Amino acid sequence: LVARDWEAALAPPVPAPAPRPAPAALRCAEAAVAAPPAGSAGSGNTRMAARFEDLAQRAQGFSRVTYSRLASALRAIPWELKENEDLDRPELRFVGNGKCRRELLTMMGLI
Repeated sequence: LVARDWEAALAPPVPAPAPRPAPAALRCAEAAVAAPPAGSAGSGNTRMAARFEDLAQRAQGFSRVTYSRLASALRAIPWELKENEDLDRPELRFVGNGKCRRELLTMMGLI
């Protein structure tokens, strides 16, 4: 073997380029980047969470805990509350039928 052939044989192989994502995957990725999450500033969930944080500051005992928990849940859920059925989803099942539910429905414009 000649020295240059020996060095070429020892060189690591050039990796193949990574496959391009399918067009549908590109569209989904672009939509995910373009759309702000439901809990982002200016969304309805954020406004409702701020309202319940205000209520928690003025409340005492169990009410304070409930209002704070609801504010945290509103900021965490990845979808925006729009319908009464949204309050029956597992993430918000703790809301019940009392003042919190009434307040949420009022803020959503359903009552």
